[in-house]
Amino acid sequence: MLRADATLHNRGDLPLEPEVLTLVAGEVRGQRPTLGFRIPRDRTSYFAQNASPSWEDPEDAPEIAGLYRYQLLNPPRLAGGSNVTVPFEDVPLRHTRLTNVASLVMSFGSEQRGAFQRRYSLVPERPLLEARVTVRDQGYLVGQPRVGETAAGQEVAFTLGQDPNVTYHRTVTLLSSAATETEDVDRHGRAVTRAIREYRVTYRLHNAGRRPVEFEVTERTSYLTLFNVSGPAGNQFEHQTDTVAFRGALPPTGDATVEFEVTVREN
Repeated sequence: MLRADATLHNRGDLPLEPEVLTLVAGEVRGQRPTLGFRIPRDRTSYFAQNASPSWEDPEDAPEIAGLYRYQLLNPPRLAGGSNVTVPFEDVPLRHTRLTNVASLVMSFGSEQRGAFQRRYSLVPERPLLEARVTVRDQGYLVGQPRVGETAAGQEVAFTLGQDPNVTYHRTVTLLSSAATETEDVDRHGRAVTRAIREYRVTYRLHNAGRRPVEFEVTERTSYLTLFNVSGPAGNQFEHQTDTVAFRGALPPTGDATVEFEVTVREN
């Protein structure tokens, strides 16, 4: 569930006790707003204490020229100079997923170490307004990205920065090396000889956190041709002539080792 909140600001000295309050969000398309104020885009993610508003179904509220209206039927009392945050819409989510990803340029020169990046995706069942979203997963705050207006059923994917708890250590072992002639020729018409090498690539993955995580690793190359790749069985391992990818899961405070062998030729 994705909850939309709005923060109400009373900049005056006197308290406000509205009987009905209408929230207006979005942008007027094709013309500039004539009202003397701008609608704040940011949304927070915290309930105000003692604020228990009720609201009508947002789908029943009018939508005109790109403006979305949400009517709070029992708005909270705003003391002078106070701020109150209230929820105004709950959007059911059809799909959510948090994945730790690592994307590397394929290299066989030296070992590599690094941390995974967190990628989150969701599919809302109703349209979303542009806003800043606070993402929590299993009680952990994992990021506050900004998302644009989104149609119902459209997947939204964004990165949430580096996860220091999930790291990789990549090492390479040369298994064989040979030179072979190719169909290419140089400017003198002679066949070009290129090196074909076979390597074993080993990933040692570590999860220092106290919750399980899904991971995806992708290696890409533009200067090599991958002739043969053998790796973990099943749907967790994929490869093409220029890409190797594998995925899996790491237990809490756990480790995993993934190995694959690849035969490559320099382009």
